[in-house]
Amino acid sequence: MPKDTKATIKVAAVQASPIFLDKCATTEKVCALIRRAGSQSAQIIGFPETFIPGYPGWVELLPLHTDQAASLFLKLFNESVEVPGPETTAIGAACKEASMYAVVGVNERRAGTTGTLFNTSLFFGPDGSILHKHQKYVPTVGERLVHAPGQTGSRASVMTEFGVLSSLICGENGNPLFQYAVGLDYPVIHVASWPGHFGEGMTVDGAINVFGPAVASSVGCFVVHAVGVVGDDAIEVYGTDEKSRRFLKEQQKQSRACVMGPGGRILAKGSEGEELVFADVCVDALVKAKYGLARNNDKLLSVAEGAAEAIYSVHNTSFKYGPSCRISGKFYGRLLDFVADVIRVDYAFVFELRSGGRFRRFMLPRDEIIPSGEETFAGVKYILQNMK
Repeated sequence: MPKDTKATIKVAAVQASPIFLDKCATTEKVCALIRRAGSQSAQIIGFPETFIPGYPGWVELLPLHTDQAASLFLKLFNESVEVPGPETTAIGAACKEASMYAVVGVNERRAGTTGTLFNTSLFFGPDGSILHKHQKYVPTVGERLVHAPGQTGSRASVMTEFGVLSSLICGENGNPLFQYAVGLDYPVIHVASWPGHFGEGMTVDGAINVFGPAVASSVGCFVVHAVGVVGDDAIEVYGTDEKSRRFLKEQQKQSRACVMGPGGRILAKGSEGEELVFADVCVDALVKAKYGLARNNDKLLSVAEGAAEAIYSVHNTSFKYGPSCRISGKFYGRLLDFVADVIRVDYAFVFELRSGGRFRRFMLPRDEIIPSGEETFAGVKYILQNMK
């Protein structure tokens, strides 16, 4: 914790697109955003996943055996960042000029290799130094075709005068073990970095709505969600057919950066387009959020009742809960689509399971029903917002 628990910190979440596959131009943009945030008195800024030189989103949309996909990987490799290197020197100088902490997502190229890339977050200090490097431990889905498994271990935080600053990359924010590892350091500010889009059928905003409150509640910190915006230049590069272009245009309008409080409440959120999302956060709110955790078992029962009421209002079906307050997803059609399990009074872990046959072994009796999609969030939102 910081020396002064009454300290107020101004944070900035980046909602922007890179200059796709151009590390020099994107680095200049990063430095400009840092200086802009500094001119508005921000002290910490978070950038999206692999912002330099851009997220390899084509792996979700292009046939990977094609010459186009191979040429994009070659371009990405050539435009990726070596650490340290001229790009990190420039970013450090901007941080020093702005007296800013920054967490910047990059495609990191291992020097001296002919193909090794990492999905990396770099922590910069206001003195311009690189404080820490966190490589995504397990690349997600199609990223495994591009990024090697991270080799920097489970540590993903640094100490600042404001307290601990931590960061996880995309799906790591939904991994209970990474939540636990970060939670051991008691972060005050946590940067969650996200790309501009996933594959079809999944949305970045949907992931933030699920994982964001879970991190904020279970770890007990402020969460800065930095989100990429799909640029027109990226659409030109790998939006090769009408369906892909339409999908990318839709994603371009949906991704929103935001800042969440320790209970998951949104303190500030972006609108359409590129912007910096600012919020002033007070450290003592974290202490207040953790008050009474050892004595709120009775409140958990009330929370379960509230979730039951929300579910009943949508589906006119009962929602069974017990004194342990274990709240589980139940069978709906052929899909177990949600699990929210309160395993301790101060931890709520939330998982969203993708549709399909992968989870058939978890199928429950047909008479047990839980809502799917947005209806489920009504119950889960109630749970997260009403837990201390």
